[in-house]
Amino acid sequence: MGVGFDPFGKNYRDTIVVESNGDIQTNDGLRSCKNGITITNLNILFNELAEIKDNPLGNLYINNHFSLPYICSKCPLESVCSGGYLVNRYNSKNGFDNESVFCKDMIKFISHVQNTLIRLFKDDLAL
Repeated sequence: MGVGFDPFGKNYRDTIVVESNGDIQTNDGLRSCKNGITITNLNILFNELAEIKDNPLGNLYINNHFSLPYICSKCPLESVCSGGYLVNRYNSKNGFDNESVFCKDMIKFISHVQNTLIRLFKDDLAL
C-alpha cells in the first residue's frame, strides 16, 4: 500500500460512514457534490461493511487515486497528487471524470516544494 491521504498520494481510501440508522455510506465529504450521492442502499443490519466496494461510488472512493481521469493519468505529477481530492473533481456533467478544480494550484505548489528541496539539498543529491 502506498502513502497518502484524501487529497494527495497513492493510497486506497479506507473510511466509510455508518449512519445512526445503520446505513453504510461513503465519505461524508462527497455529500457536497450532489444531494443523495452517498446513499448506497446498504445497511449493517443486512449487509457486510465490505459490500461498499461493490457500490459504484464506494468503489470509486476507495480506488479514486488509481482510477483517474485520462488527463490526470498522463500528468508528470500524477504520482504525487494522484488526481487530488475526489470531491474537487466532481461536476454535474462528467461526474468525477475531471481534473481537480485546484489542478493548476497543485502544480504550482508541488513544483515550488520540489524546487525548494532541490535547492536546499543539491549537494546531498549530487546534482
